[in-house]
Amino acid sequence: MPQITMNAADLTLTIDPDSGARITALTLTNPADNTQTPLLHPSDDPGASFAMAPWSDRIADARFRFDGAEHQLRANHPDGSSIHGIARDLPWTIADRSPISARLTLDSRTVPIDAASRFPFAFGCVQRFELHPDALTIDLSVTNLDTKPFPAGCGHHPYFRRTLFHGSDQLTIAAPVTGQYPSTHQIPTGPPIDNELCQTLRAGNSFIDTEHDTVFTRDDGPITLHWNKSNITVEIECSQSLGHLVLFTPLAAPFVCVEPTTIANNGFNADDPSKAGVQTLQPGETLDTRMTLKIKR
Repeated sequence: MPQITMNAADLTLTIDPDSGARITALTLTNPADNTQTPLLHPSDDPGASFAMAPWSDRIADARFRFDGAEHQLRANHPDGSSIHGIARDLPWTIADRSPISARLTLDSRTVPIDAASRFPFAFGCVQRFELHPDALTIDLSVTNLDTKPFPAGCGHHPYFRRTLFHGSDQLTIAAPVTGQYPSTHQIPTGPPIDNELCQTLRAGNSFIDTEHDTVFTRDDGPITLHWNKSNITVEIECSQSLGHLVLFTPLAAPFVCVEPTTIANNGFNADDPSKAGVQTLQPGETLDTRMTLKIKR
């Protein structure tokens, strides 16, 4: 299936339905030379941004217990965990589209994938993208298509470039986080704690010169990224359902990941999954989320 491309003033968005309905490019116009500059780091795999469903980030040892039964998933990380869900690996169907919008759907019952990598319950997803001259809105949902309940979560995994129009950009991030989960190898070991890193994030001070791969609880309010030399600000507005935030800031990479999610890492295996953001979906029930990227010059 061909990729979908949309244009709205200075923004251009490209989506690949066959590869998880992931964003392969989101670019904005550089006013200095009128060229298109990637806002998200482009790559063939994993793309510039992808949806995580029906769980997000890690499940330790690629297994979880639910309703008295243990379920084994496919380990797809060197540490033996299962990360980022499976929706990003599957082909989606274009349900409808316009010059500035597209709605794509996924029904796990109709996709022939290896049984070892299949989520043990039937689920569906819908992503709707809408591009504006200064914003991108993504509605993402997970629906229980099974005959029994299951735990669910979802989120987004965008790769923001560290620099935009200027190679000397200093990127800062501000986020209304309320606590950081103590963790070992990215697996939480206790409840979230309000600490110095949380205070730094709330203040919007630069912290990305330090390597992080951690998960936070999040309060209402936008997550703000600012590139000082390019004079570009992105405000990420999230629905309340996206109550967690994962930050991944590898020093050797030209990107940082700012990932709004509904659940904490390994939430399916938490002592109290509901406190980790996990929602138990009854048959026919849907988990709805919305994320909007607002670009300000």
